[in-house]
Amino acid sequence: MLDMPKTTIRRASPGDVLEISDLIGTALARFLTMRREPVDRYIAHSGDIADGWNSGDVLVVEDAEGIAGTVTYMASQRRRDRLLPEAWATFRTLAVHPRARGRGLGTRLVNHCIEAARTEGAPVIGLHAGAFMATARGTFDRAGFVRCPEQDLFASSLLAFDASEGDLLIAAYRLDFDVGTRRKNHHG
Repeated sequence: MLDMPKTTIRRASPGDVLEISDLIGTALARFLTMRREPVDRYIAHSGDIADGWNSGDVLVVEDAEGIAGTVTYMASQRRRDRLLPEAWATFRTLAVHPRARGRGLGTRLVNHCIEAARTEGAPVIGLHAGAFMATARGTFDRAGFVRCPEQDLFASSLLAFDASEGDLLIAAYRLDFDVGTRRKNHHG
């Protein structure tokens, strides 16, 4: 068994913004080779973490070398966007630095968000991901998320651009919690 470096998940501080932005840019750089306008716009949108400070919790996973991954968790009560139903918790901008891939850090961040949503009592945690993000979609599948096409978006509607040259599917996923069992356990 490999000896995996110790990692810690914590809330990001304002002093982490530059390192997080660099990490997101580095993690998503492999998609820039697609050279499609919608992909470029979507990546730029994903890298903008300023919204996370106001409507969610920007989280990082650290190892001995520094910040190795990030995600922004948005509790249903704090969400300002209405891209998914209001009662749902969500997360966005899951990114792991290339040097830290293959160690399960993305999965740890996703599981952290799932547990936060359960703790808050959200009935569902949902998310959107670019259809081209195969690795992330695999992580979501393994965590139990299922596709919910009725919540899908297209980059042109999200980012307000002319799609005559092409568009990009932003696929929706959801994980439902057993709210009835939880209520019964808390109230019965």
